[in-house]
Amino acid sequence: MRYLERDGRALARDYLNIGAQVESWQGDLPRYGPCDWASEMDAVREASGNGTAWHGKSARTWKHYVLSPDPDNRVDLATLRELAVAWAHEHFPGYRVAIVYHDDNEGHIPHAHVVVNNTSLETGRRLQVPSPLALNRSFQSLEAERGRGEREVEAAALERVRAFAAEKGLLPEQSEKPRSTHRRTQHPRDTRRVETKRSRRHERTSRDERRQR
Repeated sequence: MRYLERDGRALARDYLNIGAQVESWQGDLPRYGPCDWASEMDAVREASGNGTAWHGKSARTWKHYVLSPDPDNRVDLATLRELAVAWAHEHFPGYRVAIVYHDDNEGHIPHAHVVVNNTSLETGRRLQVPSPLALNRSFQSLEAERGRGEREVEAAALERVRAFAAEKGLLPEQSEKPRSTHRRTQHPRDTRRVETKRSRRHERTSRDERRQR
């Protein structure tokens, strides 16, 4: 938490199963007040005995994931929050989860840091880490679905603009002359040139043969 929250670089936060107070709303997205989410996670681990070593190995007390959208999709912070919360609900519904958003990379592209506590609130057992490949595919699928929906809206709006422009006669006239896609055919004159070269080559060969005789 100290790393993710330091220097005020957190753009926003979202939580699952954590008692954070909502101070205000930005559209459909909540803005939370101060929350010591790390202490809540620690308390759950200690109560379940999941903060101790396991078979001589240090306990994995939490998992940290970074969700980074494709830069070409131009995902804004609001969209990323929706994606990250949906992704966390899909894979970690029974765990305490904190999501902190940054844009401290080279292109200032928003990305989400997802911290998942190691203890199930339902069973008290340790987190069974899902397949990384499945988690990655899941986020890509959510991102693609969101991007496809926005592209369809943009395409419909563009089509309405074109229809209006066509109705008002504002579109430029298009030439009906089709562009030729055929390769250039050989002109008869070019054929004669080829035949003439062949004839001259044949004559030189015949003269050389007579000289040798």
